[in-house]
Amino acid sequence: MKETLRRREYAAKADEGIEKLRYFKALKVVSKGAFFAQVGISSVQTFDAWSNSDHDWTTNDGNKWGVTGKAALDISMAGVAAFGGPAGWVVSGVYFLGDAAGLWGDWGEAK
Repeated sequence: MKETLRRREYAAKADEGIEKLRYFKALKVVSKGAFFAQVGISSVQTFDAWSNSDHDWTTNDGNKWGVTGKAALDISMAGVAAFGGPAGWVVSGVYFLGDAAGLWGDWGEAK
């Protein structure tokens, strides 16, 4: 019983220690900055898909719902990276690398 308790105490101390590392703090700041940048980029892409040059909202991009869905997914995955810790970085990294490699096809691409 005492051994298990000691391991838990050590794990708790290790968690507190990692928060004090400079590069960990920098990663947290950078990931939150990337999240807000992604929100801005996705918002602009969605706006562009829903409006066209003459601002007629009824005759615009036929893929507007795809662009909107992809933008929402991008924002969600950026949130997972920004607020999900190391596991969130991995999950979001796989998503964004797959997106950059074209694994999702042209779904959500603005025309």
